[in-house]
Amino acid sequence: MIFPCYDPDGKTIDLLKFLAIKRDDGKKIIWASANSKPRLFGWQAVHPDSRNVVITEGEIDAMTIAGWGYAALSLPQGAVNMEWIEHDFDALSRFEKIYICTDNDEPGNKAAAEMVDRLGRERCYRLVFDQCKDANEALVSGKFEEPDFYDRLHDAKTLDPEELCNAGSFGNQAWEFIHPTDKK
Repeated sequence: MIFPCYDPDGKTIDLLKFLAIKRDDGKKIIWASANSKPRLFGWQAVHPDSRNVVITEGEIDAMTIAGWGYAALSLPQGAVNMEWIEHDFDALSRFEKIYICTDNDEPGNKAAAEMVDRLGRERCYRLVFDQCKDANEALVSGKFEEPDFYDRLHDAKTLDPEELCNAGSFGNQAWEFIHPTDKK
């Protein structure tokens, strides 16, 4: 399979990524065009008016999410290399929400944390599929369909430090403080 990675305008191919369909002992065989700019895969399919986007760890995951009707891009080199950020950072500035849907494993979680730090904690949300590694596995498992995906979007959380709490989470405590119900 060949995945062309276009520039954010969707006009120029900056990278060609090749994925062999046959695998050696279950391992992916991947190579890319030489002297290419690492870019997110899928820019040509993201509508210019989109204000929210999902960034996945793999192209098949991005296509799965796009099949559910949502704008999706994919990391060009999986969770191991974030060099693409310097090339796509400005183009990502138009998005109000960026859902990070890297694999639900240690490398995916590490990549998600780095992306949040570099793209902006205030607009990045972690999107996971419970017992599934990624979006495509969720689809193939038969456990998730388009409505389930939108539930996952709704439940996506920021990767804020545990000490940082939303003021709304103190609503009940504040009410109890002002209007105590236990008479002592």
